[in-house]
Amino acid sequence: MKTFNYFLLIGLTILFTSFGLKGQPAQKDNSDRKALLKEMKERPGKEAVKQAKEYKKQGYKEFIGDPPMAKQIENSWIMALKINELGYSEYIMGGGEPVTGGSASVAKMQATHAAKLFIAGQISSKIASLIKSSAGNKEISTAEAKTMNEYLQASQELIVADLEQVQPVLQLFRESSNNNVQVVVRLAYSTTKAIEAAKQRMQQDMKNEIEDLHRKLEQVYNLQRLPADSDTGVN
Repeated sequence: MKTFNYFLLIGLTILFTSFGLKGQPAQKDNSDRKALLKEMKERPGKEAVKQAKEYKKQGYKEFIGDPPMAKQIENSWIMALKINELGYSEYIMGGGEPVTGGSASVAKMQATHAAKLFIAGQISSKIASLIKSSAGNKEISTAEAKTMNEYLQASQELIVADLEQVQPVLQLFRESSNNNVQVVVRLAYSTTKAIEAAKQRMQQDMKNEIEDLHRKLEQVYNLQRLPADSDTGVN
């Protein structure tokens, strides 16, 4: 088991190193996104201003100290459209749905957590596809793929915790019924950083299990616990 997990660590490193190198990006989708991004740059803010007006009609406001609503919307759109040099989304976006709470701070915390859960789910989905692809290409065995997926599932909440420093690109609030507050939060997290953080988390979990198995093995090999031989073998 220890040896198996050691090779899993190596396989995991190879797996994540190959991120973005397998398969071809959707060329049409990327072309559409590039066109939209170009249009936004040529007509800065116009569509974002329209969207901000819609939000304001619904009673939404910016939090004190945050950029103007239209600027937040524009920035979130730009980040959602950006693709990296490999043809994949530069950022994983999460959130955007209104969340209701008893106060602005409570609703904001809940909305932020929901956005992080979504991003963590997207990270897990991307990693699971990498594992499946590597297993399909015979780079890792079926058993190794299964174990990696188990580690991935076990690391889900820890991946969310690793997103603690993610900064919102959009956060708005409005007063709701029954003295409640609705908050909209949208987060953006670098895809490459997210994949790297997940890799390190899974590697650490594997390393911890290896060390734990090593300690248990030391206990198992305690010769003082061997029962006394009743048969000396001398006739």
